[in-house]
Amino acid sequence: MEQLEQWRKLFDLGIEIQQVAPWKHLYDGDLIVLHLADHPVPIVVSVMGKNEECFGIAVYHTEKGQKALISMLSGMSTVVDPLSFPEATQEALIGYYNDRNELSEEEYALIKQLGYKFRGKKNWLSYTAFGIGKVARQFHPDEVSLMIECYEQLLPAFAALASGDLVAADLAGRNIHVVTSLKDNQPVVSVLPYNFEHLRPYEDIPFTNELLISKYKKKKFVDRTLEITAFYVPVVADEEHPESFACLLIGADEESEMLVFVDLMETDKELFDKVISAVGNFIDSYGRPRTIHVRLDPLVTCLWDFCSQLGISLEKEEDLIAIEEAVDDLPL
Repeated sequence: MEQLEQWRKLFDLGIEIQQVAPWKHLYDGDLIVLHLADHPVPIVVSVMGKNEECFGIAVYHTEKGQKALISMLSGMSTVVDPLSFPEATQEALIGYYNDRNELSEEEYALIKQLGYKFRGKKNWLSYTAFGIGKVARQFHPDEVSLMIECYEQLLPAFAALASGDLVAADLAGRNIHVVTSLKDNQPVVSVLPYNFEHLRPYEDIPFTNELLISKYKKKKFVDRTLEITAFYVPVVADEEHPESFACLLIGADEESEMLVFVDLMETDKELFDKVISAVGNFIDSYGRPRTIHVRLDPLVTCLWDFCSQLGISLEKEEDLIAIEEAVDDLPL
């Protein structure tokens, strides 16, 4: 019963937010930052609906989710590869305003259980939790509580924005900051411009197997460039991880545009071992490539120390042409 009351509170707040329609005033790249006392990192909020297609409030409550958001808005693929299944590319709690036919059976059942009688287009509320590499699902109880807390802080600011009464004091008093848009560099409201210094950089993983390093150093260099990336595919990892999508690790020779390795990972936690093993097998078979191109920061952290010890140049590269060509031929 208590959980249903929490859901009802969240739905009621969602209805109030819909009435002030913040998407009339904000673009999805105009980010709002909330500082909640009990949350470990500042929370980033994006308002969807300016294009009048998809309406909602997206709450990016984790560092990983915020890195993926910034990567997406800046047009750089540093966290999640764009080849990934779209559902697996973001980490956020999102409150949507849907049409009836867009609801799942579970979402519709919750609405009926709570006693709401929504009608019309974009008036049916639903709440979906996304995770990078994860299957989308309905909120857990702690996520319902977090979304309520965010909505309670956002609602007065949205109402002030709608009425034209938004001033610095209104936002600063609630620890809400409207950030300069990452899309066009134009501020929505000049209120304590916020940066993302709280986001910690990825840390390089040391490679400590001296026997393997000694073995690979005996291999000659070959004039070949490897392209490597990893992306999520629309296949559930396995019975033990039904909440996760499988991740495909793929490597291609830049000149020939031929695949040199493909490996399916059950979770991205296998990335370090899998990519080191794949590159090691390549070195055993052909020699040390002079250059490796990757576009994801997690791959840089896995390979940086390994490549440094072997004299291989590891470079960030957004356009992995060989991989793009090779993936087109895969039965995905």
